Amino acid sequence: GGKTFTVTARNNSDTNIYVQKATLNGKPYTKSYIDFADIVKGGQLQLVMGSKPSKWGTKKADRPL
Repeated sequence: GGKTFTVTARNNSDTNIYVQKATLNGKPYTKSYIDFADIVKGGQLQLVMGSKPSKWGTKKADRPL
């Protein structure tokens, strides 16, 4: 459909390799994966990176099946 899906990673560097939080189209996103349906809709996934592991995406409900 010609829609664009953009992924950005704020604070990304050689040492900041861990996701601290994420937003999908401006709303908090806790899943450690993205569904194809969300990608084809278009939009923006923004990741905030840090140097230490976080609890982001670690809940059972936020992991792929």
